[in-house]
Amino acid sequence: MPAAGLSSLPPELHHLILSQLPPASLLAFSRTSRRNYALHLRSLTALRLGIFHSRIASLLSLLLCPPSEDFCGNNSNNSNNGNVVCVFLSRAETRTRRDVLARQNTLSQALLARYPNIQTLDLLLWDIAPKTLLSISALPSLRHLSIRLDHPHIRHPDVSRAFWEGCAPGTMWNCLSSTLGSPEDRGGREPGRPMGGRLLTLRLERCGITDYQLECLLKDHPLMRELRLKKCSVLTDELFEAMARSPALATRLTLLSFTNTANEAIDARILPYIRELKALKTLSLDCCAHLPNELVKHFNDTEWMIPGLILPYEEDPAAMAEVGRGIEVDDQYK
Repeated sequence: MPAAGLSSLPPELHHLILSQLPPASLLAFSRTSRRNYALHLRSLTALRLGIFHSRIASLLSLLLCPPSEDFCGNNSNNSNNGNVVCVFLSRAETRTRRDVLARQNTLSQALLARYPNIQTLDLLLWDIAPKTLLSISALPSLRHLSIRLDHPHIRHPDVSRAFWEGCAPGTMWNCLSSTLGSPEDRGGREPGRPMGGRLLTLRLERCGITDYQLECLLKDHPLMRELRLKKCSVLTDELFEAMARSPALATRLTLLSFTNTANEAIDARILPYIRELKALKTLSLDCCAHLPNELVKHFNDTEWMIPGLILPYEEDPAAMAEVGRGIEVDDQYK
């Protein structure tokens, strides 16, 4: 009796086996036949995608932006970088900042359109385009989403230091919400919750999403348990007020990280709202410039009782600001 081959296995086992492969092996498998090509399209469920203008930039980005805990947890059989795809742009594609941004987003859109079953996505770009967000919103099985646009270590002749210090708001974030997204925002798709409405974790770094846009996004995903927001300078105390009104977040959100903001609206006004997030086990307010350490400690000791609390700063704010600047080895970088 001949031995059973891969083709004799049921689809569930195909998916289970192929989903354990790193992208390079999965791509090699896809080239063996048309049937296997179709199988591999459905089997890539975790992707950490970085598109870089140089190899040194990729090394620094992967070093300074380690994979999320949810990414590692969903790929325990692989190394931490097992599902990382690094794309290096040619010199002709990186002459200007506009060239880099256009190529980064074009490649991202193509990959996301090819692999519709992605459940865990970690995206490292300089900036994000509306069509890329639309591609993300079209992923129906997404559970863990990370968009990292903060790479201040990048050195490029057409990128100034100020580029990494802020983020501009825009209507392009509307497509991530069923409340705000118009038919044009959805690319002609039928109404429904973007990303399937079952996100568990969300990480945004240097993203220009507004309070109301993020509030609407969170309403679409009542199972959200971890929210990480870094250098999202457009967000204000209104976001915390909205989260305090959400019954789903009050009972499910276990981790909230709101860091690296100098927005004056992120001050003592947000602290009473945090008491409504009763499931919180970890709270980070690291580098929130207008939050006093002593007041945060007082609220935690008397009301929150959050075991994993990271204070805004550990020393004098002025001294910490000097430390945070670091030493710039390139004296021509402005």
